[in-house]
Amino acid sequence: MVLTTRYLLTRLEQAWVADQRRRCRYQNHPPVPRTNVGRFVTGSLTVLTPENAQITFRTAGFSTRLAAFLVDAVIQVICYIILNGIVSAVLFYSGAALLGAGSIIGAIFLVLMFLIIFAYPTFFEMRWGGQSPGKKLLGIRVVSIDGSPVTITASLLRNLLRIADLGILPLSPMLYLFGLPAFITTLISRQNRRIGDFAAGTVVILDRGVTPYGAARITLDPEATKNYLSAVHNVEVLTVNDYRLLRRFVERRGSMEKAVQAAAAEFLVRPMLDKMQADVTVFYQIEFADIAEILEMKYAEKYGLL
Repeated sequence: MVLTTRYLLTRLEQAWVADQRRRCRYQNHPPVPRTNVGRFVTGSLTVLTPENAQITFRTAGFSTRLAAFLVDAVIQVICYIILNGIVSAVLFYSGAALLGAGSIIGAIFLVLMFLIIFAYPTFFEMRWGGQSPGKKLLGIRVVSIDGSPVTITASLLRNLLRIADLGILPLSPMLYLFGLPAFITTLISRQNRRIGDFAAGTVVILDRGVTPYGAARITLDPEATKNYLSAVHNVEVLTVNDYRLLRRFVERRGSMEKAVQAAAAEFLVRPMLDKMQADVTVFYQIEFADIAEILEMKYAEKYGLL
């Protein structure tokens, strides 16, 4: 009976692991030495790309993330001081408090405060490809656990859960743990992830020298592509999946024959050009391969993925 139970538990565990690998399409890097310094500074994550190639990212440690958080906190405090001055001036000079409008302005102030604390990081992470001003200064960025750009849903969730990471407990009186939960989860996680990262499926990586999916970029001939560069725009209509397809083609183009390059690129690029409403004149089928390179490059430039 014991052996049967143990066998069933083993099989269930194996099935669960296989399912998680299939869902997440990533695997951990071989264990990093478990020293306090190593966990405090950096970790690693190996992403399994659709081509079954393993690309290793260095993840940002607690110290780097703390420094980025403090930079952003200083900016947010400055915004708070400015906002508080404006609201106080409006209340003082308009006499709104005497007219009974003070509660309305106070509610507006609370909404603006919420935006400063929670919408500030999400806004910049969407505009700067996973980077807030603090992250950009420290050379780190937020990405999804599979290495793709972070989505707005994931960014909102991880930033809303910053309350849990900071250890702010709604008790009476209010209990504040000064970031202890974030410190503990970042320290014990091999990818240095905090509670918000686990919930949102994200990870913070070192941005220095990182190219998405690890492929080297080729240098395109300016004369051959100048007409396409001026015609290709509006890349924001492309989706993350479009970028992944472009990235896969860019990685594999060098190993394809010319005829295969041309056919695959046309099949891939034509729907994207229609979606972008781009007026591009193509004389030879192989030119679609250069256009695919340009689309991938422009998308990466726009969202800070270079």
